[in-house]
Amino acid sequence: MMPTPKMDSLIGEIQSILMRIDRLPSPKVFSPEELTQDFRIGCIDNAALRFIVPSLAILYAQAPNIRLSIISLREHFQWALEKGNIDIVIYAPPNLKLRELGKKFHYETLYNTDHLYVVRNSHPLAVKLREGKQLKRSDLKNYRFIAVKYGYSEGKITTDSSGFEEGSNIAIDTPYLLTVPHMLTQCDLIGRLPESSVKELIGNLPLTILPKNLVADPAWTPVFLWHDRTHFDPAHQWFRSVLLRSLEEKRAQKRQGRKNSEEEEVGRTQ
Repeated sequence: MMPTPKMDSLIGEIQSILMRIDRLPSPKVFSPEELTQDFRIGCIDNAALRFIVPSLAILYAQAPNIRLSIISLREHFQWALEKGNIDIVIYAPPNLKLRELGKKFHYETLYNTDHLYVVRNSHPLAVKLREGKQLKRSDLKNYRFIAVKYGYSEGKITTDSSGFEEGSNIAIDTPYLLTVPHMLTQCDLIGRLPESSVKELIGNLPLTILPKNLVADPAWTPVFLWHDRTHFDPAHQWFRSVLLRSLEEKRAQKRQGRKNSEEEEVGRTQ
């Protein structure tokens, strides 16, 4: 094959381009300590408490100059991830069909968590429970609920965001799950809290956890969700790995703590 006259005329320019490519610097080795990046996380307040807080020590030890931005889920999470308004979403709607999101979305499931109903100690249901009476799901219909609203609901309570079937039964809606236990202490409403963190959320507040069999809804599975836009980026890969590793370490500590408590209980009974 022989070059055409046009190709002959381009040889000089092509050679110049190739020489400039050869002089391009090699990619820098990724180093977290040099990062000054802003990582934007879309989640509700309890998700920040459960998944972000445990990772802070490691994150800022390795990358002291990064910035974290916690962003409320006020817009459609897919659009926010695609456009770059959010880098990672921590999400747990009851009917999220992950496989239908498409190939450009990636996710890591965290665990399954059931929910529990909680009321104040003076609530009629709590009194009935202390009297040794059996509670039925039908008993709940006599009371109203506090609903946590999050995600893309256009400011409206939906079955996706509240978890309750009848909107008329909702007395208060809030985007802040951490406010629910404190609200419950002031009135005879019912709140629903994730079983995985219910004891941490209620702390020493005068609240009663109702029997688990009263909750008919299926377990929820929180996920870390991100877009192809950041999937192969070294900084984001590092960031996600720290979050996931910190979560696993915390869960391992909890398992060890339960095991130690069980062993101590066995020792006391022997």
